[in-house]
Amino acid sequence: MTQPSNGFWFRFFWIPYRAGGHSGPPIFHGRTEVYILNELHQQDKADYGRDIRWEAIRYDPSIQGGVAYAAFADTMPEDYFYPSRRIMIRTGPCVLCIGIVIEPPSE
Repeated sequence: MTQPSNGFWFRFFWIPYRAGGHSGPPIFHGRTEVYILNELHQQDKADYGRDIRWEAIRYDPSIQGGVAYAAFADTMPEDYFYPSRRIMIRTGPCVLCIGIVIEPPSE
């Protein structure tokens, strides 16, 4: 199954507040920015985040992780966020989570 062109599924680890993350859990319809981790070292792409909105969230606070679907605020090339791509999601200067793009869940 391929990723929808207007968004992507990802597995994530929510950065705890005590480690510099956000004090609350992921927010349904929250707007954040996503970055490709292996592009952060490239000067021309390091500040190039994509606006996303969290459309579906399965979060387990006991492990501070989960699975979510994010929709892009703008159009993206279909192959840009493919499974196994490592990502970082932040809002402003706060890193919210790190994760990996996955195939859509079967359920």
